[in-house]
Amino acid sequence: MATKSLESMTELKFEIQPLAAPNVRGVELRATWSQLKILVGDRCISRVVDRRVRGERDSLFISLYPIAEWLTFHWWHLLYEVENPDRESFSSYVRRHSPWFGREGYSFPKLALIPTGEKIRLQWTPWLDVSRRLEFIEPAGSALLEIGQVKEALFDFITAVAERLGSEGLVHTPLQSEWDSLNSTQPDEAQFCRFASMLGLDPYDLEDYERQKILTAI
Repeated sequence: MATKSLESMTELKFEIQPLAAPNVRGVELRATWSQLKILVGDRCISRVVDRRVRGERDSLFISLYPIAEWLTFHWWHLLYEVENPDRESFSSYVRRHSPWFGREGYSFPKLALIPTGEKIRLQWTPWLDVSRRLEFIEPAGSALLEIGQVKEALFDFITAVAERLGSEGLVHTPLQSEWDSLNSTQPDEAQFCRFASMLGLDPYDLEDYERQKILTAI
């Protein structure tokens, strides 16, 4: 099936409706249980057929904590690591750029965020979650978005989840700690993190020689 491309004016949106989930195990998971709708322009990539009830809907019932935590820990790569086929296999790259790998057993769209410089290409494909009997049915597609718009959408999503944790009395979770650290990043440190991520490196886990090489380059 051909992949449909969208224009760069398209926006990424996360629509969140918090829900009570007294039977969900894990305090972080229970506190962030929500109905989630994901839109890329007029494409609803969270659209599913629920085979258990033989019905179609455009949103997921999911704990947002695992996705928000994954996005936070992959923040720099998601925004700045341009694909480089000469560096490593595409599969390794996608594992750092697809929140699908952070779903921790929940159903989530097969979505990847691929930086291209000043823009980010979002691409998605349908898939069947056999264990949960959910089929993601939005046809395969891609969209080229402004990096600022994607950054804002991700920022708002993660902030909403972190604030939800706080409202439920949860503090110092890995998500909250990492997000606080990211939000306090100074300009020179942010430049370093961007440069390291562009090279496919984790800016917080570098050998001394790698750190020195980056400092020399910038």
